Amino acid sequence: MSSLLDRAATVQSILLDRGRLEAGVQATQRLTQQKGRADASISGINASTELERRLSAESVIVAPIDKNTLESARKARTSLRTSATKLDSSDLSDEDTVSILGRKTLEDAMKAAESVVDRAIGRIQKALQDERNAGLPANIDDAIPDVPGQAARRAHLEVSRHRLKAPIGLNRGDLTPEGIGRVLDAMAARRADLEYWRREHPILLEALAKEDPEVQRFLHAAASEEGAPLAMLTSAVLDRLAADGLLDDFRIRRQ
Repeated sequence: MSSLLDRAATVQSILLDRGRLEAGVQATQRLTQQKGRADASISGINASTELERRLSAESVIVAPIDKNTLESARKARTSLRTSATKLDSSDLSDEDTVSILGRKTLEDAMKAAESVVDRAIGRIQKALQDERNAGLPANIDDAIPDVPGQAARRAHLEVSRHRLKAPIGLNRGDLTPEGIGRVLDAMAARRADLEYWRREHPILLEALAKEDPEVQRFLHAAASEEGAPLAMLTSAVLDRLAADGLLDDFRIRRQ
């Protein structure tokens, strides 16, 4: 992508120089529009390359760019080289400038550069999703019972599970220095949540195993989507919940 980036940068520089001239309104508008697109593509390509490098250092490997995108990039490089040469002419009229900037070949080249950015976003997002999915514990959907004395651990596990299962979104707004920082911070947070789940979920289940079997069955059922039937709310269960002041933590709901 470096050669495409170099050509885009050349066009960007020429557009900037010509934008300082006393051009006609239409020429100025075209220059401004195309310069903005060139700026965005250059920034996006640079940032996606940097993000891929940073992810690689964290053992997250992004798939290489596909052949079709590479071929489009090569064609775009040629078109950008041609346009840059023509735009660099010192005797170019406003009409000629508008004509060059409006040609389909240049428009296709701009779209190809933008496509490189969009496809980079897709490749990076897939790499992050694959990394997250590969690490998800097999028991991530298991119930998190409300064990007496384990309220803080249970709440933390609920939050960790929510974040681990949340979809990973990536867009052009993330292809900035600040955006790259957010992506890396989010990945580090997911890894921390994964470590917490692996470490703390067994501890919660160990605490549950120490309870009376009746209490265990009730807490397991109460933590499920179906909930616990009223028949499971035995005197032993009521006494145990009352002992830890947990009676108000449960609600009876008729199906």
